[in-house]
Amino acid sequence: MTDPVIELVQVKKTYTMAEETVRALAGVSVTIQPGEYVAVVGPSGSGKSTLMNLIGCLDRPSEGRYRLSGTDVSDMSENQLADVRNRRIGFVFQTFNLLPRLTAYENIELPLIYQGLPGGQRKERVNKRLDQLGLSDRQKHRPAELSGGQRQRVAVARALVTDPAILLADEPTGNLDQRTGQEILGLFRELHQTGQTIVLVTHDPHIAQQAERVIEIRDGLVKRDGAPLKEGHA
Repeated sequence: MTDPVIELVQVKKTYTMAEETVRALAGVSVTIQPGEYVAVVGPSGSGKSTLMNLIGCLDRPSEGRYRLSGTDVSDMSENQLADVRNRRIGFVFQTFNLLPRLTAYENIELPLIYQGLPGGQRKERVNKRLDQLGLSDRQKHRPAELSGGQRQRVAVARALVTDPAILLADEPTGNLDQRTGQEILGLFRELHQTGQTIVLVTHDPHIAQQAERVIEIRDGLVKRDGAPLKEGHA
């Protein structure tokens, strides 16, 4: 039987700020299987950003366990977590996070350079993603020469070039107009159909409707976990 991609078991996260202890997650248990398309939703302060940071190995739980593709990453060192992020998780951010002096090709290639992949393998992987995302004719353009939608496609290509276990998208349409945002969400649907596991973090319930499963976080707990609610249902 295939291991879940994500398995969180009674995960808690507390922070100490100005001598006050804040519990951001109060005991979250979530399992996500390979190929699922999941939206994590919740208002500001709900704990969804903390959950995203834990899933993305940007932070560690205070209590509980997190297994990524069967490997327990709960107690890994910073260097080990950095390696997991580079090899197993593809990040897509609201602000694109592209390096302005690099071309689209070079931005996409960067994670593979960090991995130490030989040039021939890098070229093959980058060209595959450029073609998949309709960017082959834009590969020599720098971010300033691209539209917002094209920049986000470059960011998605960069996230996918390492063949990650998870595509983790944080408000990926937040800096895009409605039409371009819908194009990016359509791209996610296409990627899901190819078997890519996607975790989409958003505050917008309408965007969450695009996923096949919605996890709602409130007060550091899972309030709801299931199929998207139809329009007009609370």
